[in-house]
Amino acid sequence: LPAVQQTWGGRSPLLGSVQHVLGLALHAQGKLPEAVAVLDAAARSFEVRRQGMSFDGLERAAWGARASPLPLLAACLAAMGDAQAAWERLEANLGRGLLDALGAPGALGALGALGEPKEVQGHAAQGVYDLRRIRERIGPEAALVAWVDVEPCSRFQPLALAKGGHWAFVLRREGKAMCIELEGSGEGGAFTLEDASAPWHLRGLLSKPPGGDGRAAAVQDLVRRVHAQRVLPVEEALSAEGCGPPVTHWIVLPGGSMAGLPVEVLTDRFAVSYAPSGTLFAWLETEREDRHAGMVAAAKAA
Repeated sequence: LPAVQQTWGGRSPLLGSVQHVLGLALHAQGKLPEAVAVLDAAARSFEVRRQGMSFDGLERAAWGARASPLPLLAACLAAMGDAQAAWERLEANLGRGLLDALGAPGALGALGALGEPKEVQGHAAQGVYDLRRIRERIGPEAALVAWVDVEPCSRFQPLALAKGGHWAFVLRREGKAMCIELEGSGEGGAFTLEDASAPWHLRGLLSKPPGGDGRAAAVQDLVRRVHAQRVLPVEEALSAEGCGPPVTHWIVLPGGSMAGLPVEVLTDRFAVSYAPSGTLFAWLETEREDRHAGMVAAAKAA
């Protein structure tokens, strides 16, 4: 890290990447305060690089999904017991990437389902919501649910599979934000490569047409594994929480290995819906309520 700073300067595009990898190594060693300090710096470098990209919109969002240190930073903060800060970093990651996509000039024609295109882009310019603003829009029987994984990749795979790299995040209208550490089948609850890749394999099998080659049995095995490791801990935490009425509705945010996997396959205890981020979920709920209130007022005036 000092060599990069000395050779290329503090604004080098390499600096954030080196900080990210260093944060991954520190996380694997259990040096969480040091990892958080390095990853906070990496997040600042990442934001400077993100804003300076010559491309925008969907291309910038795709690049951000690959390069962002924020999921790892969220995992470190969760391991330190700071669920509020961990959730803030996760939402910063989800919300900023989506707002980049919505703010793209070429995206205007695809935004009709969200409202008037210019109105949606105006919302994108406002930035990511804080947790208070998001929580106000979560129903009393609902919960935002997301998963965070320190992704296994290339030669850093042993670091990414270290214990403390896989979490479920839960947020309700009332009570404390929750970060639930997930356990794998390895020694001491560590995730094995098979554990970490199980959601990807399940998603791949579900995307194929049914066949008579033992696929159904493989799907059932993977459903049991993914449910036990990633869904059951959330169900148990919500049952034990005792804050507000029982949860009947999960609003699932994309993230980690669970992105793109239909959660309905894994549980029938909850209604399941999806949102790209807490920010967009809260904004859409506000828009829906405002339009409904406007319709009622118009009816009374008539």
